[in-house]
Amino acid sequence: MFKPVQMAKIAIMGLRKNQQTSVSILHDMEILQLEPLSKDVLDIVKNERDNELTRQVSDQLLRVKALMTVLPSIPVTVKKRFDSVDELLQTANSINVDEQVASLEKEKEALLTEIKDTENNLKLVEEFSFFPEDLKILQLSSATSYFGRIPSDKFEEFKKSIEPHNKDIMLYVQAEKELTHLILVVFPSISADEFANIIQTNSVKIEAVPNLNGKPNEIITNQKSNLQTKNQRLKQINDELNKISEKHYANLVEVEEQLQIENKKLGRESTNTDE
Repeated sequence: MFKPVQMAKIAIMGLRKNQQTSVSILHDMEILQLEPLSKDVLDIVKNERDNELTRQVSDQLLRVKALMTVLPSIPVTVKKRFDSVDELLQTANSINVDEQVASLEKEKEALLTEIKDTENNLKLVEEFSFFPEDLKILQLSSATSYFGRIPSDKFEEFKKSIEPHNKDIMLYVQAEKELTHLILVVFPSISADEFANIIQTNSVKIEAVPNLNGKPNEIITNQKSNLQTKNQRLKQINDELNKISEKHYANLVEVEEQLQIENKKLGRESTNTDE
């Protein structure tokens, strides 16, 4: 006769896809009595599992959308179908290009800013290339330097308005028929409000002299070379993003579409469970 022994209750959890194999192994061990979970416990476990699935689907959807925003889009003609949510999530996880894309995009954004700044500086220095000296002499700790423009027919009036401040404002002029270019070095001995009033009253447009060293012609040559280098690197980055897109964009489109569907389904199921 078999002698009864004291038994303890334990809970065993595992992946759904391994359920049949796990149950068979446990049964063959002949040391366990397997019973299904009670309804109350099953509801709790189901909710936890569904909440985790909802989180995974939502996280992957956000991640895939972010990748699709950055990568160049390409036409997708063939759509893949997924047999299960697990397969869908596995496919999403297999597109492991997040760090590479993020690094390229960060460098691209920085390059675009640098290119824009370089183009602006180049345009500005070309416009004021008449200045014969090194721009470094305009970078003073005791004064602020500006490039300025004024309609030529208003220049004489402007000149008269700054004559009382000849110790406060140094002026370098290049006069042309329609427009007169100015270089102003302004010392703190004139108040900011008074200087601003002179500028506004005489319709002068000013902007700070860029922090560049060298004579204008030297700066123009250097900035053009610098701009070419930056544009070449930008092209390399775009080529790398295009290669990634060619390899993964179709999968991203398919995964994103199915994740949208699953996300809505899980949202509806969660609402129905709560009710």
